[in-house]
Amino acid sequence: MCVVCLGLRFIVRRMPGTGEMHHPACPSYEPSGTRTRRQIPATPERAANGTTSLRVCFPSTKSARPWRAANAWPDATPARAEALSLCDLLLYLWNRAELSTWRPSFTGKRSWATVRTRLLRAAEGVLVNGNALAGRLYVPERFVPQRSDEIAARRTVYWSSSAASNQSQLPMLLIGELKEVCPARLGAYARIKHVPDTTFAMAAELYLAVRRRYADELRQWDRSVDLRLLAIATFAVEHQAPVLGAMALMTMDERWVPTCPLGIWQTASDAPVNVQERQAGPSRINVLGRA
Repeated sequence: MCVVCLGLRFIVRRMPGTGEMHHPACPSYEPSGTRTRRQIPATPERAANGTTSLRVCFPSTKSARPWRAANAWPDATPARAEALSLCDLLLYLWNRAELSTWRPSFTGKRSWATVRTRLLRAAEGVLVNGNALAGRLYVPERFVPQRSDEIAARRTVYWSSSAASNQSQLPMLLIGELKEVCPARLGAYARIKHVPDTTFAMAAELYLAVRRRYADELRQWDRSVDLRLLAIATFAVEHQAPVLGAMALMTMDERWVPTCPLGIWQTASDAPVNVQERQAGPSRINVLGRA
């Protein structure tokens, strides 16, 4: 922090470029854009009708095999400064939904149902490369075993209606908590929490790229029970099965606040936040191929 003189007044202000160094509960906290610390545009293009236009750099059209449209990296680096990557878009929606900060009064009030409601509301009025995001964003609803059939039916109807109204062959966008990612006989698959009856297929190339790009995040998440790993991905539904095209990951603490790259924040006293080690058991990330 620094002291700034404005006229006859002195005010305390955050030092430029230090937003991500603050604790997430601090009012001065502001997450960085991506792993390269590129800033997300603070003032996106806003039309007179209230819509907000964003430009993204990840694949925005479907192909026969969606993963073929993805770059070598699962989260492409923008060619232009104003174009957003998948991580950028996730952070933009997270900030717009007011989920990036924490207050003691939020205790017991930020469940996945709350996160989902805020994200869907934040997506309203947002255009991605000129197309409405709200009709293509899938955020799983909280799974309740006693209502599994009706939840699955609503998901099927939503996916079908989105595909039917999608005249420009745009992929859907998934935001959900990653449960596991594993190799398969053909490629690999990911499981998303609150969607226990469906797996999201992914190509072997995408699986390996995700493991390379997000090695630190995957390692921390696999070792700790206090970290959540949020996935944002493009996908298309083929033969009633979802297939991932591009994917990015971000670690969150148990309060759904984005963490630093290593998953551990410093408190105001510079003491590390305790991260509970996960008990020994099968890994949630598996190496593709034989040991």
